[in-house]
Amino acid sequence: IEKFGKNTFEVSKKNSFIKKILSQLSDKMIIILMISAFISFAASRFSGEKDYDWVTILAIVAVNSIIGAVQENKAENAMEALKKLTAPEATVLRDGQRVKIKAEEIVVGDIVIVEKGDVAPADIRLIKGEFITSDESSLTGESIEAHKDAYCICNFETHISDMENMLWAG
Repeated sequence: IEKFGKNTFEVSKKNSFIKKILSQLSDKMIIILMISAFISFAASRFSGEKDYDWVTILAIVAVNSIIGAVQENKAENAMEALKKLTAPEATVLRDGQRVKIKAEEIVVGDIVIVEKGDVAPADIRLIKGEFITSDESSLTGESIEAHKDAYCICNFETHISDMENMLWAG
């Protein structure tokens, strides 16, 4: 745990919706658009024309900022939901004994015992097991269960979704 940290991922503190909108406004392209809106406003004022292009530019900036903040909100909510999906407890083999521990206390080298219906409490390399399937729909988008093979040897180039000898957390 000292070397690699706990078996968990950090969900950063949520910012208010207003702060999210303001952070969207700090993007370089948005700043360029706001400068363009100001220049358009100044040009229409000094020329005496009734040109409202600057209003259109500011409306686009506002809509873009709101959409960006909403998307950021959705991403934070998805991370929280993912954190809730992880198993709170795990059974590991330590000193030859089955021990139930908090999933966040799993460390590299622990032998995790996973039984039918369990949620994988960590990313696990299978070392033993038969007729193993896993729901990887959140990872791959496929609705059918993935067949796993503890005795499969994957090479370095094997894509994550094709690693038959791995179970993925959640």
